[in-house]
Amino acid sequence: MKLIKCRISSFGNLNGFEYDFSDGLNTVKQDNGWGKSTLGAFIKAMFYGLDDGRRSVAENERVKYRPWNNAGAFGGSIEFKWGNGEYRLERFFGSKKSEDSVRLFDSRTGKEFSNTENLGTRIFQIDEEGFLSTTFFSQKDFEAKSNASITAKFNEVNEIQDTALYEKAVSGLETKAKSYKYSGGRGIIPELKAESFAVGEKIERAKRAGRQAEELKENIKKTEAETLRLKARCERLIDEIREAGKAEAFSLKKRQRDKAAAELSELNERKAAVKRVFKGVVPDGKMIADMEKCAEEYGRTVEREKMLIEDVAAIERAAEPAPKKSVKAFVAALSAFAVCFIAAIVFVALNQLPLFAAFSAASVVSAVAAIVLFLKKNKPAATPENALYEKKKAELAEYSLMKERYKNALGEVLSEFDVPLGDGYTFAISEIKRKTEEITALTERIRVLEMEINNLERETDFSALPAAARASVETLKSELDSVQEEYGRNAQILAARKADAKALEAEADALCDYENRKAEIAEKIARSEEELDTVKTTLDFLKLADENLKVKYRAPMRDSLNKYLAFIAGDVVADIDTDLKISVEEKSGIKDTDYYSKGFRNLFEICKRFALADVLFTAEKPFIVLDDPFVNLDDGKLRQALSLVKDLSREYQIIYLVCHESRKI
Repeated sequence: MKLIKCRISSFGNLNGFEYDFSDGLNTVKQDNGWGKSTLGAFIKAMFYGLDDGRRSVAENERVKYRPWNNAGAFGGSIEFKWGNGEYRLERFFGSKKSEDSVRLFDSRTGKEFSNTENLGTRIFQIDEEGFLSTTFFSQKDFEAKSNASITAKFNEVNEIQDTALYEKAVSGLETKAKSYKYSGGRGIIPELKAESFAVGEKIERAKRAGRQAEELKENIKKTEAETLRLKARCERLIDEIREAGKAEAFSLKKRQRDKAAAELSELNERKAAVKRVFKGVVPDGKMIADMEKCAEEYGRTVEREKMLIEDVAAIERAAEPAPKKSVKAFVAALSAFAVCFIAAIVFVALNQLPLFAAFSAASVVSAVAAIVLFLKKNKPAATPENALYEKKKAELAEYSLMKERYKNALGEVLSEFDVPLGDGYTFAISEIKRKTEEITALTERIRVLEMEINNLERETDFSALPAAARASVETLKSELDSVQEEYGRNAQILAARKADAKALEAEADALCDYENRKAEIAEKIARSEEELDTVKTTLDFLKLADENLKVKYRAPMRDSLNKYLAFIAGDVVADIDTDLKISVEEKSGIKDTDYYSKGFRNLFEICKRFALADVLFTAEKPFIVLDDPFVNLDDGKLRQALSLVKDLSREYQIIYLVCHESRKI
């Protein structure tokens, strides 16, 4: 098998890269960071895809080789010869495996193959792990390890056809054995034993639950008796509170009635005392309003009289002749007549004859004065000054007369009431008004009290005294609260204990089921242990047969290994076991490769890989990728190794990736 050409659209730091492969040796010498290892990884990825099962960027190929610049599609193509045909393989990668695309074409016909599953395994007859252990030399992992696909390849070389059946049988038996006895308490047998232990604990708990349920039932009986006692006490206290409430209600209503009766008696006395002020006649609102109006007129008349006295005195002081007649005196007299006349009409309507008589006389006087002033007004005046003086004197006489009339009228009316007049008519009238309002308020309050007393006497028979209570309602309620709280706690405890007893009885009832289950588990454990012994015996026989099979290819592997070791390292003689582990023959005895330097260990692994390629691929030689594998070799061994690669390139197509001129071929 040979590579023809690769085209990389975008893979890691390689973008738009193409390479034409030749037969034999293909040396790619570039500086560090150019992408040599990336090119090798691309070749592997074209056939086997990307390994993205790891979390770290260094080990997750899908993450590590995702295009750095995101310019091109992630992937590319590779052309190769295989058997008698030429093919072009295209593979592009997505963010996850389900998004990858794989296409395989026949280069001669251009036809596309429909089946692209497991292409690498089908072409090389080994899986990815086997490929990385044989024809792909990576710097990070030199060691070639035996695996199922390499074993299958050996079997194919030895014409043994039942390898797949063997691997399937071994895998199935190992899986079966693990299923019986995993580590960490997992597996059929440990789980059955764990279940048996758990069921045993359940059996013990069920037995304890039966004993505890019986003990709890006795405790429940005592708690029930105490709860019933507390309930009966609560009921008695409720009855006592009811009776005490009746007694307290009777006492409260009696106090209310007695208080209302005392207040009623006091208010009746106050009302009688106030009524004595009116001497048996209580004035209404209209009468009081008329008295207030009359008092206001009296006040205005007095004020006018004072003003006129001052005016006359001023004229006399000026020694002027009598003042002229004035129209104002006439108007004043006429106004006084009108007021007195209206007042007389009002008092006769109120049947107040004394006030009527007084205001009637005042109206007559006012009328006479108005007539006299009118007649005088029409007489020619001697001088203006004498006319004004005469007018003022006449008006003064008229207002003096009106004042006396108002005074007499008010005195006569107010004499009907027991009120002092020393503070003036207005104060006396306000006292009458206040007393009138007081009588109204007292009357209303008396009515309310009488109604309240009647209601209390109708609702309660005050002659029948209730029985005396043991304590007050408040004291009894406090006692009831305490008993009810204790009753509530007992009821909760009782309910909890009943629930616990029910749960314990249910657990105790399951005892028989637990014992039956434990017997079933014991039978399963015995049967599983027998089956495990059978599986182990069968597996041992199969592995022994496989070991015998591997012995057949051990000799050719050892011969090929020593051929390459002799070419590079001279007289070193090594052996290899069926697990591909190398040991070296020394004079002091057989030594493991771990005793040797890193350079020697690399040398052993390189020769082992070449030997594997010789033994495994007899029908068609594969290409070999060497990713700078000789870094740890000294100068002498490096020259021999490079010479060996040149020699092998006659038989194999070799892609040699190197960064240093000293290791270039």
